[in-house]
Amino acid sequence: MARQTTLQNWARAEFGDDAPTINTLTRWAREGWITPLPTKIGRTWFVIPQAQYRPPSQNHSEPAAKAIRSGNRLINRIPQ
Repeated sequence: MARQTTLQNWARAEFGDDAPTINTLTRWAREGWITPLPTKIGRTWFVIPQAQYRPPSQNHSEPAAKAIRSGNRLINRIPQ
């Protein structure tokens, strides 16, 4: 398995001086905008160096993202 790096180090390598803030990076990690998905260990997010940023419009093949966009969320399926 490839050695993982922190989200901030990955962003510096991927985007250079224009790297997003840590708040933006953690949102991307939580929402699945980085593939393969980062892992959170303690308070720190880790990702493989070959990971790529994929905006939501490019993640259409992932079932979880597709279900969220289609409105098939658990809250919508709970009878009232």
